[in-house]
This record gives sequence, C-alpha cells and structure tokens, in this order.
Amino acid sequence: MSGRRSLARPRTPPVLATWLVRWLYSGPHTDAVVGDLTERYQMTPSSTWYWRQALTTVAVSLLWEIRTHKVLAIRAVATGYASVWLLRFVLLVAARPLGPVIESVFGESRHIFFGTWGRFITLAGAGWIVGRLQRHNRGSMVLVFAAFMFLMDIPELHRRGVNAFADDRYVPAFRGFVSAHSLAMLGILLGGLSQAPPPRDDRIRR
Repeated sequence: MSGRRSLARPRTPPVLATWLVRWLYSGPHTDAVVGDLTERYQMTPSSTWYWRQALTTVAVSLLWEIRTHKVLAIRAVATGYASVWLLRFVLLVAARPLGPVIESVFGESRHIFFGTWGRFITLAGAGWIVGRLQRHNRGSMVLVFAAFMFLMDIPELHRRGVNAFADDRYVPAFRGFVSAHSLAMLGILLGGLSQAPPPRDDRIRR
C-alpha cells in the first residue's frame, strides 16, 4: 500500500449559482467572494446551501448598491424606461417595410409577430443599453431596471389573475400574459448581462 495520502477531488459547486454571483454581485473582490463560497462548499457539500448563500450574497450586495448609489439606480430606471419607448417606436417604424419579409419567413402577419416578440425585443434592447451605460455597476443596475418593470406589470397581472380565478374563460389569456411577462424579464437580463463583465476587483466605483 502506498504511503502517499490520496487527496479528495474538490467538489464543483453549482455552475449556474456561481455564474450568477460573478455577474450580479456588486461588491468588490468578486473572485475572492466566489473562492470563499467554493471553499465553504467543500465543507458543506449541499447544493441547496450553496444556492441559498449565492442568492443571499447577490441580494445583500444589490441592496447595498441601491442604498449607496441612489442616483445611479434612478438613472438606470429612467434610461431603461426611455429606451423601451424609443425602441417601441423604432419597431413600429420597421414593422411596415419588414412586414412582407416576416410573413414569408415566419408564416404569420407582422402584427402577430411584433405582438408576440416586440416586448421581448424592446426590453432586451433596453436592458442592453442600461448594462452598456452602467458598465461598472452592470449587474445591480440591470436588476434594478428589471425589478422596476416587474412592479409596473403587477396591477395588470393582478387584474388578469382575478379574472382567471373568477372565470375559466380568462385562464388562457392569463397564462399568455404570464408567459409574455416572464419572457420579457428574461429579455432584460439577457440583454443587460450579454456583455463581458468589467474587471470587478479593480474597478472604479462611481
């Protein structure tokens, strides 16, 4: 029997949770934070525990970012909301010349196509603009904008939910709204976080 001690292979924590921390954590020294979580995961190899710690880390850093950068948060919301209306206008202008192309390629009218994907496209573009203009605070400011747009939809979500609960005929419309809303929120995150992250440990905080 060999006298060498066999070293246990390090366990790999949930990849998606680690990715979220790298992209959405707003404090300095991101690599150190991820390293600390990974080291603690070796002693507590529970995916549930790791996810809870990762989400808590992101949430705490987001609240700290909003508290210490209120002007940036307001600017991110204002920029994103203005971008949504600007991109909606661009889509309306583009809908007419692109109509025949859309109908021939996708087999549906431009009204149905833009009605289904227009919100996703506009919010993804707005998220990209917010992320581009807030490079040093990208993750937190994109989340702030996404949270604002989510809150804007709550009254309509509540109305449709009440209607669906009272009458089964409204259930398909409610499901469609929830699906479109979820797709729109995903669009903000994909657009805002699609760019390469800035160097986090040496960044200049604004």
